[in-house]
Amino acid sequence: MDPFRSVLWSRLDARSGDVEVLRLELHRHRPETSELGTHAHRHWQALVYLSGRGREEIGGELHPVSAGTMILLPPGARHAFVRESAQPPLCLMIDFRARWPVRTAVRTLSAVEMARIRSLLANLARVNDDERVPDMLGRASAALALLAATAEFSGWHPRPVRHSALTVLHRVQRLFESDPAASPKSVAAEMGYHPDHLSRLVREETGLGLRALGERVRLQRAQRLLREKRLIRDAADAAGFPDQNYFARWFKRQTGSTPAEWRSLTAGR
Repeated sequence: MDPFRSVLWSRLDARSGDVEVLRLELHRHRPETSELGTHAHRHWQALVYLSGRGREEIGGELHPVSAGTMILLPPGARHAFVRESAQPPLCLMIDFRARWPVRTAVRTLSAVEMARIRSLLANLARVNDDERVPDMLGRASAALALLAATAEFSGWHPRPVRHSALTVLHRVQRLFESDPAASPKSVAAEMGYHPDHLSRLVREETGLGLRALGERVRLQRAQRLLREKRLIRDAADAAGFPDQNYFARWFKRQTGSTPAEWRSLTAGR
């Protein structure tokens, strides 16, 4: 029996240069399936978990998996998944061929990066699953965009940034880092831009608006302290939240886990 229940899927022949997307599927593990046996593929596979929790064994090494975990598996990489929560995981799977560095990538996506994945999936869901040319092109375009996002998030293929835009981004990043509670309006005022105009500049180069970029900086500051085994109160202060309870609710909205759960899941990584 197939261990997955498909929510959205498409067999594809989408190409860009030497990259070819073979299949894209958004599936949920069936409730009765808690473990997927060790297996490998002849092609690349990208996995992005949108919900659920467990462990992915890759080449004998265990990696904790939760909402936001992204895994890139090269051809031949032996892997297995074990579920550790009552909720069956929801996972985006992309099978593809590419001439990429033959190594595995496992990382936790930020809330902003996950929002981008969900937005691209929503675009794909709006395309009809038939053989009309516009729909075929729409599915191929959406699948390639999702794969491009995973390639960018892996760090192997970052998007090029123009020098002038890089200067603006560095200033925005520094302002958010110096004051984690800074608002988009105050950052724009400090730089002499209208908030909407600055947000458009940032979005053109990063795919994120000004507010989303600020949220990512706050989340990364908090996650850094949690990895260092600092108190949750310290992480809340670093992210600009004087109220620790509000911080915990905000953190769970961003990552799908409470600060304590996230710290436990990422211990040793």
